[in-house]
Amino acid sequence: MTADQETTVPLEFSRPFEVAELEEGEIAREIKADDGELAALQRRFAVEALHAASAQLNIAAGSKGLITVTGTVRAKLAQTCIVSLDPVNEELEEAISVTFLPPGVDEPHGDLETDEEYEPFDGESIDLGELAAQQIAAAINPYPRKDGVTFGNQGQLGDNEPEERDNPFAVLEALKSKGGQAQDH
Repeated sequence: MTADQETTVPLEFSRPFEVAELEEGEIAREIKADDGELAALQRRFAVEALHAASAQLNIAAGSKGLITVTGTVRAKLAQTCIVSLDPVNEELEEAISVTFLPPGVDEPHGDLETDEEYEPFDGESIDLGELAAQQIAAAINPYPRKDGVTFGNQGQLGDNEPEERDNPFAVLEALKSKGGQAQDH
């Protein structure tokens, strides 16, 4: 076993796409994580549950060996509310558009100052599953909160009304309304 084989960690949701499959035109692919992949992605994303992860993708070849992947990634998951610690269910649906640059192509349009994402690749294959997993990870809410729950009411809707507090500027307001002014000492 070589050093590279020892340190290589298998991807949780791997769907390699061989660029040689593309001739002229576009190929559509639908990918979906199985139960084992969902469990592995759940650990990777550090969520309470991952019920589904999928993507509908279109892969197209461009000039200079560029490959464009567009489509939609979807996921159904549950996280823990940061306030009440109750489960929060979430459904994600994110558009994806990434252009892959083969070796030797650094700036496909002479300028990377666009909204499009660019990723290098080896010129032979693209892992569509890993691409989908990265998009899902980026879309997950880092601070999930159950609807209607705020830090002030600790998750009990309607039970704890905001506490009435004295205005710390009430004394100044009283002086102002009486026409009082600050005195020099």
